[in-house]
Parts: sequence; C-alpha cells; structure tokens
Amino acid sequence: MDTKDDISASRAVLWSNDQSTLEEVEEKYGFPQILKMTTETSRMYDLPEEEPIMIYGRRNLTRTIAHTIEEGDYVMGRQLEISNEFFGSFKLSSELERNEVPLKTFSTVQEIASYFPAKVYVQDILTIRNEDNNGKPSTTVLLKGDELTLISRVNLQPQPTTASKPASRFVRPKQSNQQIPGLSFHSTRLNTSISLPLTCKGNFATRTPIESNVFERTREMPLEQIIECVNFPITVKVANNRSRSPKDEFTLRSGMHLKLI
Repeated sequence: MDTKDDISASRAVLWSNDQSTLEEVEEKYGFPQILKMTTETSRMYDLPEEEPIMIYGRRNLTRTIAHTIEEGDYVMGRQLEISNEFFGSFKLSSELERNEVPLKTFSTVQEIASYFPAKVYVQDILTIRNEDNNGKPSTTVLLKGDELTLISRVNLQPQPTTASKPASRFVRPKQSNQQIPGLSFHSTRLNTSISLPLTCKGNFATRTPIESNVFERTREMPLEQIIECVNFPITVKVANNRSRSPKDEFTLRSGMHLKLI
C-alpha cells in the first residue's frame, strides 16, 4: 500500500521545458489542455507568473471598426479595430452625433405607413395572432428590439368570422370580402416577411429601444451589449477603460468619442 508521501509524489505534475505557441499546442496535443504561461505572456494578460490555466478550445475574435472623433468639431480621426476583449464600457452619445436617421416614434402601423421609414424597431413585445393558409390559428411574437424593414403596402384578406348564435342552421355567417390595407415587413431576427394591418397598435420607433430611451442612453454598457442591441453606425463616449486588451494596440481614454461603424 502506498504511503501518503508516495501518493503525493505520484500526483505531482511534471511540466515540459519547451515553449510553444497556442497553434503548436493545438497541433501537437489538442484541446482542452493544462498549460503554464511564460513570464512575458503572464505580464501581457496581467496574470500571476507560472499560474496553471486550462484552455478549452479556440473561438473567433470579433472586432468592431471605429473612427475617433476629434474634439471641438465633427472631424473623423484615425480608424481603430476594437476587439471584444476590450474591458472598458461606453455610453451612447448625442453630443457629436449626426442624425442620419432622426428619432421618430409610432403607436400604430397606420402612422408607420404615413411616414414610411426604411426600418422600424419594436419597442415592446408584440404578439400577432392570425391564421395560416390551412385555416389553423398561428401566433407570431415580435421581441423588443426586433428590426423590421418595410417592404411595401399590401391588402390583407379578412379573417373568417362566425356568428355566436345563428338565426337558423341554414343561415351561414356573413363574411366580408373587403380587403384590409396593411404593410409588409421583413423581420431580421425571424428572417421572414410579416404583414400587419394598418389598425395594428404597438410601440415602434426608427431607433433601437436603447437609443430611444433617455435613461438607457446614460447607462454604461460593454462593447458586446452595444453590438447586440444598437444599430450601427452610432456615436459613443468611452465611459471607463479599466485595462487595455492585449489584442488592442492603442489606449482609449475616458471621455473620448468614437463612431462605431
């Protein structure tokens, strides 16, 4: 039977003296893999030296293209590529913003048809109940922030109605053949077309919910959340730059303006 010291010795980890890049580790040994960083790499990522880490696999690094905006005038500066590993936060800014798409809100599809913008964004969850081609009831749910691209004006077929108490079993319920005017949209998230009657009520706007809400505009957000929730291009202000990502070859100072494109 092994003694306690023998068991501890058998569990000791032996580390290789070879230094390899991640590509070489993946090619020779594959992932997941337990590794130790070199002194230079530990300093780059602000981690303790010789600390073991577990690498599970590879992921694609997304970068956002931005232009700096010079202070005082709306002058585009140098182009930057900000990685998703940027640890700072941003606020949506209206100080140096050029309103290519002015904010306009709508409470009905009729109002959208009168203004007819290129796109609208759903501000609150909207549930649409209708029938498919086979007459079966179906439900479509539009989520807050859904992007709808206007396609054209359409005439919708009226939904069949039934009388609650027909006067005679030989009398059929009357159905109107008059078509209902509406608008046809393309939903980016659902990747399908949706037709809504002009009488449909809801909360819509030409900007995303975060851009339309005054409170949301003052909130600090990480870059990843802005990418998911805000329509580009957009002007932002650097709110906090906690530390620079090793993938970024520049420093963003607090208060500077950027145009995310």
